[in-house]
Amino acid sequence: MEVLTSTRKDLGLFVYDGLIPDILCDEIVQFIKGGGIQTPGVMGDGIVNKEVKHCYDIFKPEKTVKILSNKLSECLNEVMKELPLFEAYGLSPEIKGFHFQKYYKDKNYFRPHFDAYADAEYVSMVYLNSVAEGGETFFHFQDKKACPKKGTVVIFPTTRYHLHEARVPLSDDKYIAFSPILGANNE
Repeated sequence: MEVLTSTRKDLGLFVYDGLIPDILCDEIVQFIKGGGIQTPGVMGDGIVNKEVKHCYDIFKPEKTVKILSNKLSECLNEVMKELPLFEAYGLSPEIKGFHFQKYYKDKNYFRPHFDAYADAEYVSMVYLNSVAEGGETFFHFQDKKACPKKGTVVIFPTTRYHLHEARVPLSDDKYIAFSPILGANNE
């Protein structure tokens, strides 16, 4: 199995190492650790099933989440323009808003799944901290994995061909931010 590396743009997987500044990643992790509502991870259909998805969604005051989401969006604006679907159809990529998740060391995972969001063409996932062992996102059909490294962004399509899983972090807790990327018509 091959490890995905920076600026990798094959098989519909886009990886950008160090795209998000460390200081912003640290700010978001501290924000997540600072309380708020932590709920069991909900799947797309609104169901909690710990056999499939065992992690925690983090809910915080909307104003602060919006500020942090805007900072992340600014970092992603340029690379999103390179995504083939948006170039081909003259669409402008639009981030729907970030959600934050925490995976506890030696405990949490998300079994094989694909992300299906209404109107979303891609998903962006930001690793907010590095995990030395475990915690990879494994893409089954591509036989590739992305390792959790602080500031790395992984962008992939919301199709069944991008079946993936979040593996258990073994050395550290794992923090991520993710967002659907919509295509807005430029007309």
